[in-house]
Amino acid sequence: MGLAGVLLFIFIFIKIIYHLLFIIYHSGQAKNKQVLFLAIGLLCVVVVIAVHGLVDVPYFKNDLACLFWVLVAIFVLLDLDYKKKNV
Repeated sequence: MGLAGVLLFIFIFIKIIYHLLFIIYHSGQAKNKQVLFLAIGLLCVVVVIAVHGLVDVPYFKNDLACLFWVLVAIFVLLDLDYKKKNV
């Protein structure tokens, strides 16, 4: 992956965490709590992957790498849905 890959991976983590915190902060007063709970769950999973990655290399196992990118896809769908409803 090299240096560019590591920087891009860090950028993806930071962008996901920033957007999830934004969604959690702004959907706290919403009547539909599904988005809030999904965002909290995704944030917890991303933090667990990052913390576990400090002591082990979970990303380079094929199943965990696929799980990570599925979680990124769920985040993108959540973010698009949030933007569509609040524009």
